[in-house]
Order: sequence, then C-alpha cells, then structure tokens
Amino acid sequence: MIRLLLALTVAAVAAAAGSAAGWLFAADLPTDRQARALVAAAVPDQQAAIVNRFDVSFGYENGRYTPGFVTVTINYPDSAADSDLAIRVEQGFERMGWAVSNAGDGSGFEEAVGDGLSMRLINAAYCEPREPQWCGSEIGGSGPFPALALRFQPAAPWPVVPLSVAAWFAGLVAGWRLGGRSRLRWLGRSGLVLMLPAMVAVTAGTVRPGNEPAWASLMDRRFGALALAGAILLVVALIAGRANSDAPAAGGSAGASRSSAGQAVIRGLTVTFGPYRGGPIADTVRDGDRVVAVRRW
Repeated sequence: MIRLLLALTVAAVAAAAGSAAGWLFAADLPTDRQARALVAAAVPDQQAAIVNRFDVSFGYENGRYTPGFVTVTINYPDSAADSDLAIRVEQGFERMGWAVSNAGDGSGFEEAVGDGLSMRLINAAYCEPREPQWCGSEIGGSGPFPALALRFQPAAPWPVVPLSVAAWFAGLVAGWRLGGRSRLRWLGRSGLVLMLPAMVAVTAGTVRPGNEPAWASLMDRRFGALALAGAILLVVALIAGRANSDAPAAGGSAGASRSSAGQAVIRGLTVTFGPYRGGPIADTVRDGDRVVAVRRW
C-alpha cells in the first residue's frame, strides 16, 4: 500500500511538471487594442469602457492562483441590466468562429475559446475613469448589475494534456521502482499523508484539464503548505533510507563497491550472499532445508 501511494505521489508531481511544460506554449495576452477589437467585433453596438490587465503568466489575484488576464468592461446604459447583452456576446463570438460552451448546470453561456484565448463573462462593478481600480471587478448577488466584463486569458494549449499524461505514467513507473528499493518508516509515511490532498487534486486536474494548470492546487495556500511539509519529510526519509542502505555491514569493507551473489558453508550452515553495496551481506541462513535467519535491507 505504501509503495502504491509513493508511486501515485511521484506520478502527480511528474504530471504537474508535464503540465508546466505544456503551458509554455500558451498564447500571449491580447493588447488593449486587440481586446477592444474582439469585443467590438462581437457586439459592435456597445462601447467598451476600460481595459484592465493582470500581466503575469500565473499569479495570485484576490488570493486565487490564476493565469494572467485582460478584462474589457461594458457599462450598462442604465441601472437595469441589459438581459440580452450576454446572449448577444455569446452569439457574436460564435459568429467569429470561437467554440462556445454552456455551463453544465444549465445556467447558460460559460466560455468561448478561439485564437488561443478563453473568454468568460462576469457581472462586474461599474467602470469610472476616476476609480479604475474597481473596473471589471466581479460582484455577486442577483442583480441588476451595473456592468458586464469580458475576461480574456490564455486557453490551455494542446500540448498540456499529452505531456501531463505521459509524465504521469513515467512518474508512476519511477515511483513504483523507488518504492521497491526504499522502505519508508513513519517519517516518510507521514510525508505521503500530508501530500495526499494536493496530489489527488493534481491528478484530477490531469484527468480533467481546464484553463487552470494541473499544479494550481500546489499553489493553494492550504494544500500547498501541507504538500511542502510532506515533501520535506518524504525527501528526508528517502535520503536517510539511502544512507542506511549504503552503510557497510559488519565484517564488510567500507571501500567495497558491490559484491557478487554466492553461497558459503559456515559451521554446517548455508549462507546465501546477495549482491549488495558495502560488501557481502548474509541474506538467508539455512540449516539444511530450514531457514534459521533472514536479513533484508
């Protein structure tokens, strides 16, 4: 069980690395002019108010780890929300050849994807030149809303899925082999338990990829802290286990590199030697057909 858990943990870490490699192919954020042009092409009768930018590859925005984005906000002409505007935006991007998808709960439009970008709609604060810091900020409630924001961010590039899946399987094999050579004690097992929530989330992100990277859960302030503490414990346990396995056995020479397997008869007992580092180590001791001692490393 511990060996399988270690293999799955290494697989999740590898998948996160594969996802990171895939996101290197993501499209650049549109410039202000390009973002306004996209909105004007979709709904030419609406005036885009202010463009707000979060110019990072990935970062924290309002405590949430997210890709960079560009938000174009359309102020409603009066206090009552234009109930048809979201529908017209959806239809406009569909005419432009973007792939439009609806929310699974039946609430309507969810996302449009095209030109390497993803566009989502959010109910937003009113945009005023004298208070640009609130422009495009998402607001909750049931409405009416003062503005509608179109948020553009890079869509997940196609290499993300194959690289993540390939890295997951490679990590699974490597972790299984590592588990066969390492015997984790309480320290390493505690590390695996602490890493488990984040590793489950990373694996789920690999199986069902979206516009958030698979490693986003590792950057979560709760999951990330547990995963970091668990990783430190696991690495320390693996290093300590390797040091113990490399230590010379009693009667062996410290400079010996690797012994050959064989047998010897000592005072009537058959001793089978294994090819371990640090010189010959008695693996099994037999008295005739009866095993009288077993020592494993």
